[in-house]
Amino acid sequence: MTNESVKTRVRQPEAKREAILAAALRAFSRQGYHGAQTAHIARDAGVAVGSVFRLFHSKEELANAVFVRCDELYESYLAKAPPAAAPRAQFSALFRAMAAFHADHPEAFNFYEVLPHRDFLDDAGKAARQRHKARIFGMIRVWQRAGALRPQAHEVLRAVVIGAFARLVREAEESPYEVTAALLADLEQVCWDAVRAT
Repeated sequence: MTNESVKTRVRQPEAKREAILAAALRAFSRQGYHGAQTAHIARDAGVAVGSVFRLFHSKEELANAVFVRCDELYESYLAKAPPAAAPRAQFSALFRAMAAFHADHPEAFNFYEVLPHRDFLDDAGKAARQRHKARIFGMIRVWQRAGALRPQAHEVLRAVVIGAFARLVREAEESPYEVTAALLADLEQVCWDAVRAT
């Protein structure tokens, strides 16, 4: 067996895996976990249904793999947010990182932030979600101790920002307006005004 044939054989399962993950993300982000059908995911990926279940033992395992991939991608955007001394500047950096993640990967944002996950997340998926929340909640606690944010529950403050952003981009998909830099700047300011200490 030549080196070339070994490379082809090794690469092919990885290419199938990537195609399946991409097709699953499209399906889950549009139809939700329960609405997405494995046969449609396989067809969209250009593989047989059996290939899906050789690489992922169940639809649940596939959804978790997609979720963890989205989490890692999202975290890479948040990690690029430059550190800043003032809470307002830090908030801006994180808001813009979230907006950039959505702009570059709208399906991943929708699947990760908008759709429910409780029906399929396994321990690894839950751990990824908790790491993400712990990062955000940790920053909220720091900003609250500095007197910059309202004293309300972390979950409430995060929901205000994520909910407002998700609603804006969802309505933009269904309306004639575009999410421009000016619109995002306005939303960022409104969200900050909603969560900052008065």
